[in-house]
Amino acid sequence: MKIEEFFQIAENEGVVDIEDTTIVGDIKLEGKVFRKGIKLLEGNELEGEIVMRECKFLDDVNLEGGIFYNNVKISGCAFFGDLLIGFLSKKLLIQKTELQGGISFVGSSDEQNSGIFLFDNGILGNIDFSGHDIGLAVRIIRCQCHGSLILGDAKFEQDLSILESKIKNVITFQHYDIGSGCEIMGNVFTDDPEIAQLLALSKVGVYTNLQKKEK
Repeated sequence: MKIEEFFQIAENEGVVDIEDTTIVGDIKLEGKVFRKGIKLLEGNELEGEIVMRECKFLDDVNLEGGIFYNNVKISGCAFFGDLLIGFLSKKLLIQKTELQGGISFVGSSDEQNSGIFLFDNGILGNIDFSGHDIGLAVRIIRCQCHGSLILGDAKFEQDLSILESKIKNVITFQHYDIGSGCEIMGNVFTDDPEIAQLLALSKVGVYTNLQKKEK
C-alpha cells in the first residue's frame, strides 16, 4: 500500500482496517485536519519518513500497531486526544506541539545516533513509557507536562535526559510489589533535584548530572 492511500483512508474513515501490510513512500502532511480518530492495526510496517507540520487531530491517534523504519517528525501540531506511538527504528521528533491527551510508546530499537526527542511541547496528559523496552536515547527538553511522566517498569537502554521541563509528577513502580522498577542502562541527565532523587533510587549505578546550567 502506498502511504498516500493510508492517509486518504485515515482522513476519510479514521480506522485504517489493514493488517500485516507494508506501507511504502514518504509522506509530508501540512495544515491537514483529521476530524476522525486514526487507528493503525497490528503488524503494519511503514518504510518511509513521516513529516507532519501544523496539522490538527481532533480525536485519538493510535499508531501502536505500526513499525516505523524511518524518521517520524511532528512539528507545530495539535492533538485533541491521545497519541500512541508504535515501534520506532530511528528518530521520533515532536516539537512545539500541543497534546490535550497523553502520549505513550510501544518501544524502540537500539539504533545509535537516533532517539526520541520531545522539545518545547505542552502536554496535558501523561508521558507513558511503562512496560516497554526503549532502545533509543530519550530527551525531554523544555516541555510542560501537566500529567505524569510514567516510567513504570520500562527499560531504557540508552541515556534519559529531562532538562528545562516542568513535570507535575514522576511515577515508577519501584514502590509497589509488581517488579523491580524501571531500569536505566545509560546515564540520566536532569536539572530537577526531585526527579534526580527518584531516578537514582530506581537502579543502582545510575549517574545523575545535577549541575545547574548557567543562565
